[in-house]
Amino acid sequence: MELQGDKTKLSTAYHPRTDGQTERVNQTLEAYLRCYTSYQQDDWVDYLPLAEFAYNNHPSSSSQQSPFYANYGFHPSFEPHLNSDTSVPSAEDLNARIFIIHNELCNELVHAQETAAVQFNRHTMPAPDFQVGDLVWLRRRHIKTTRPSDKLDFRKLGPYRIVSSHGPVSFELELPPSMSRLHPVFHVSLLERYVSPSTIPGRVDAPPQPVFIDGDSEPWREVDKILDCQRVGRRFDYLVSWKGFTPDENSWVSLSDMSSGLNEAIESFHRRHRRLPCPTQLELKPAHPRPVLDNPPHIVDPVRPPSPPAFVGPVRAPTPPPACNDLYYTPPNQTTTRSGCVSRPRPAPRDPPSHPPRRRQLGGPRT
Repeated sequence: MELQGDKTKLSTAYHPRTDGQTERVNQTLEAYLRCYTSYQQDDWVDYLPLAEFAYNNHPSSSSQQSPFYANYGFHPSFEPHLNSDTSVPSAEDLNARIFIIHNELCNELVHAQETAAVQFNRHTMPAPDFQVGDLVWLRRRHIKTTRPSDKLDFRKLGPYRIVSSHGPVSFELELPPSMSRLHPVFHVSLLERYVSPSTIPGRVDAPPQPVFIDGDSEPWREVDKILDCQRVGRRFDYLVSWKGFTPDENSWVSLSDMSSGLNEAIESFHRRHRRLPCPTQLELKPAHPRPVLDNPPHIVDPVRPPSPPAFVGPVRAPTPPPACNDLYYTPPNQTTTRSGCVSRPRPAPRDPPSHPPRRRQLGGPRT
């Protein structure tokens, strides 16, 4: 392809303007097939050759000529010539004719592009001048997260730092590990310049919110240390301090939501705090008779970690049910069917007779 003068031009995802010529042809063919295909849409292949011929024989609004005439130098003939003589032009004449046609096509295409550019620029603004190292917002236009409602989800993600530029309108961003499935190169139309709130008096920069893509439940926040533990029913929650965030951002995380890589930190926390509740499945076997501190004594904070919030009440042991002395079962004397009919009350059982019944003698006289 390089010997023929062809060059590869990469496009951006969800930005079909890079190859607009192909997209426009596909749109025209889809409109043609939509008019003639059946309700089941299973016969569009039969109409595809006719749609291709109709498009190739129709003059384009940009080049003012049909694709068939631009390629072969003549229009297709619909009437067969059985008894007439035909002449085949020489290769030199055909080449010169096609060369003239291509020059006319180039002039018409340049004029059409200039006209389209003027109409398009009336409703657009120039792209912002981003530099490597700038912080930008990423528009969540084609990104699907794990949050249940799309309307209540974030409209902008980030801010993220620009790592490099791939041309004047494409930039590569430094995405968190939870968004590693996305291609980090985005078009400039999906980016927005980030203005730090610290430039406004009385405002503080808020830390970025975690984003989970396509069912990926691994958080991109890094755990600094575990501060406290509480038991809520059968669940164990841990107060986690996140690295790079202020103490106001400390949050309670359930043990089931914590990754297996934090087992050592959980074991170390319970060795230092023996009086706090501990999961039964967590085996703590200290190597020394006294608790082992992971950090030197001068680094450990002697102040007790923060207590649970006031709205979380203490865990109380369940009270046993009251003893029931009535161990006799009294069957119901009436039943109700599904239709709502009530049966007749059952008669109470009769007391057995005090004397045995009299027996008749077979073959003897009755007395």
